[in-house]
Amino acid sequence: MNPISVALLASVFKFGGAAVGLPSLVVLVLYAIHTVRQRLATPTPETNFGDNPDGVLLVLKGMSQVISTAANLAGSIAQIVFDMAAAAAGAGLVLAITCWLTGRGLQADATWARITASVLLAGVVLVALVLVLSLDSIGRLAPLAVIVLGALALHALWFGARTIAS
Repeated sequence: MNPISVALLASVFKFGGAAVGLPSLVVLVLYAIHTVRQRLATPTPETNFGDNPDGVLLVLKGMSQVISTAANLAGSIAQIVFDMAAAAAGAGLVLAITCWLTGRGLQADATWARITASVLLAGVVLVALVLVLSLDSIGRLAPLAVIVLGALALHALWFGARTIAS
């Protein structure tokens, strides 16, 4: 007897979609706010040390240019990391919407939802299989559990009792 039912899978997909979608949505909103603030910001003014600066002013000018270059480099690296996080959040939001819609489709006993759920579960099982083959000893336990649960879920999708949509 399979302990996993289609109704349970529908709930898991809807909850998983919400669990992945909310943090992704927060990151994308923060990225949008950051981008708008960055576009509306005024450029930093150029420091002017005069036409004929003396030695102390030249040293200060050199130090400010070094600090400015280091800050620009750090800002560029941070922007690249933030862009990558936003891209990952966008992909996470698409996955979350797919999971939520799949859960709703499973509740309605739609065939397309069974196919979509099978593809998503097969992907998770394949990733877990690679992890089982890559990890040592106790690290294999969690991916093995995912493989077993994924196989039971796939069995429930295609060979379990069909629910009647109400």
